[in-house]
Amino acid sequence: PTEPRAQQGGWLRAPCGGPGRCRCVLLALSLAANLALALALALIAKSSNAVAPSAPPSPNASFSTCPFDPAAMTGDAPELAVTGLGSTFTSLCWTDFAHDDRGLVATPYELYLVDPWMDAARQHLVYAGRATTINVTDLLPATRYGFQVRRNSASNQADEAAAVDVTTHHLGLCGNPSDVAAYHATKSTMKSDIQKCMIAHAFSDDKIQHCISHRVGLSPPCAACWVAEAHCTIKECWNECLTPTSQACKDCSEARCFPACVACSGMPRWSFPP
Repeated sequence: PTEPRAQQGGWLRAPCGGPGRCRCVLLALSLAANLALALALALIAKSSNAVAPSAPPSPNASFSTCPFDPAAMTGDAPELAVTGLGSTFTSLCWTDFAHDDRGLVATPYELYLVDPWMDAARQHLVYAGRATTINVTDLLPATRYGFQVRRNSASNQADEAAAVDVTTHHLGLCGNPSDVAAYHATKSTMKSDIQKCMIAHAFSDDKIQHCISHRVGLSPPCAACWVAEAHCTIKECWNECLTPTSQACKDCSEARCFPACVACSGMPRWSFPP
């Protein structure tokens, strides 16, 4: 192909009918696609049938005092109790049943968690140390967790343990058992399914909401949080998201729109699709 050459201070370009035809056609298609996307984004942003999520319920928590003195040395059977419970946290205390191992082992107590999001069939170590009270945070709302405190004994008294189950409170429009289960079941496909719904029904929020509910399994109120997140992204990040799969689009939506989606849904950020 002919190399471009300077002519009167500019570039002499090959005509579309010549060797540069493919590049010209691709450029035209790219410009047309960007213009169409920009127009679609503008129309969606001005949509008159926008779905607005209802106000999420306020978070709640309950607290109580430990039913025994966790610092008291006792030779009785180990006990584990719940002293605080909310939507994303719980507080626990247990008797100092390993007091005779103090000074013999660095971490006389080990606290294990059965986490249904990670693996409901396994116990995960969440704490090892000398304390007899603990706050466990970053839990899912409306989820049942199992805790067990064990004695890490120098005398191999591993059978000494106490267990308790807790169910966290509901939170937001998605922090309920059904929607939490849907988040977990579709965590690898949720993002792409929501994007497909946005593209397929770009000019109808009602249809987007219905599509998300159908494809992902989210309740309509929960799906409305994601419709609102999409509107926010369109409004705040339209320039960065002309290429929706770009890192710039992801970073902008993460910074400007995800905090509101977290508050609306009640789901912790770590549970969102990557």
